[in-house]
Amino acid sequence: MVERGRYGGRERSRRDPVRGRRRAIGNLKTDVARLDDAAVLAKVAALPISRWSYKSERGVRHVGPMAQDFYAAFNVGEDDKHITSIDEEGVALAAIKALNADNAALHAQVSELHTQVAALRALVMRRAAVENQTIR
Repeated sequence: MVERGRYGGRERSRRDPVRGRRRAIGNLKTDVARLDDAAVLAKVAALPISRWSYKSERGVRHVGPMAQDFYAAFNVGEDDKHITSIDEEGVALAAIKALNADNAALHAQVSELHTQVAALRALVMRRAAVENQTIR
């Protein structure tokens, strides 16, 4: 269930581990602070990602960071022995937002460069036309 929260929008929800559903938790949060998405992305980029298995699981492979590295980079969660899905998802979403912002900035730069190239082509064509008339 999603409820309207004190921030005027939809509240984030969290997976209820017992029921497997998401539940609104906006009114249960304290110390809410914005993240620097670009800084999160830089930390994600530097985070070692490995393929590994638990000693207790034969033949089962996993992919991800070591809990100690994740905790050192982001300082979230109860300890450096576990990574909760809510923290991993939050970090991933912040990194995605930073990539989206970078992508939008690059698209704007490419658009500006296309405009400049078109203007330069027009200038070259005008100068070539003037030179052709001068030579005759």
